[in-house]
Amino acid sequence: MRRRIEAWVSLGVLLLVVGLAILAEGLREDPEAHAHSVTNTSDDGRRGYFLLLQELGFAPSEWRRAPRELPLGEHILWLPERPHPWQPKERSGEGGESDLDPLPGHGLEHYQRFVDQGGTLIAPLSAEMFNFLREDLELPGIESVRLPGAGTRESRRIRLESGEMLDLELDMSWAMNPFAAGSPGRELWLLEKKEGERGGESIVAAEFPCGAGRVVLLAEDRFLDNSRLGESQHALAGVRLVEQLSRGGQLLFDEYCLGAWEPESALALTASPRVFLFSAHAIVLLALFVWGQAFARAFPRDPPPLATASPLERAEALARIWRSSGRPQLAARALRRAAEAKRTRKSTAAELEALARELEAPSKRRG
Repeated sequence: MRRRIEAWVSLGVLLLVVGLAILAEGLREDPEAHAHSVTNTSDDGRRGYFLLLQELGFAPSEWRRAPRELPLGEHILWLPERPHPWQPKERSGEGGESDLDPLPGHGLEHYQRFVDQGGTLIAPLSAEMFNFLREDLELPGIESVRLPGAGTRESRRIRLESGEMLDLELDMSWAMNPFAAGSPGRELWLLEKKEGERGGESIVAAEFPCGAGRVVLLAEDRFLDNSRLGESQHALAGVRLVEQLSRGGQLLFDEYCLGAWEPESALALTASPRVFLFSAHAIVLLALFVWGQAFARAFPRDPPPLATASPLERAEALARIWRSSGRPQLAARALRRAAEAKRTRKSTAAELEALARELEAPSKRRG
């Protein structure tokens, strides 16, 4: 009994150690996690905002695939910074532009296809993002965006499109000036003016139509970092933005533009449209091979043993023994059993039947 208890305790301790090791591995921070990544738990990461949306039922997901594989429809894609076509590490680490063309699925024109087909692209304003929207995405009306040019980070009140007022800490140097008449841009979030402040209301978030979709340009989104999410009403502002833009599609956070590209698995490649027919043929051939190997069919048997004498000779010898002993009936039964057991040759069976009748004839006459 004592040994059994010790064995169970040892097993429990072993399982506990293994579980703690797995938990520590899952909670370990990725040292290569990029700033503003939803997997980064440091101060400049977005893990807190990602988990907040997850708890509220928005079902956010990380996008680590090539831009060509972006889903088409009324989905939301959040760009933390300007995307660049993926390049191998040995070339991207040189600091210069690669002389190789990007792979077909990694072209930035696929972002434009995503927006044209009804997608919503959320982009924080920066010099690189502005060039991307103007040169690669060719966003109509982007030239109407004007920046103040100077400013400091301060806490200001923001008026949402619904009329709700929120307090945010923003870098005022990236707040957009009011749009001119005729601009395709539409104001979503406006900056409340201070007492005595002149001029029009600055824009914190604006929407630009593009095809069947739209691009939402934010003055900045650093208020959603882990270190600032709990300050003022930053978390509420992030939730209100998703509520306002959601159309029922997926909510994707682009990790590809941060360099976290994951190529397709072997299973996904075999199911891709280009090689699907080949994969289907291979599966059918494999199934036929397995079925052919598992099919139950005839197997060779041992050859029948050869008799040392023919059935007729053995029956005649047995009949003579029983006849000489005065028991013709037993001789007839032996001949009949031999005839039923051995019917390989019709002539042999007929001869045995005739011999049995001859043996029975004397017994009938005696009776």
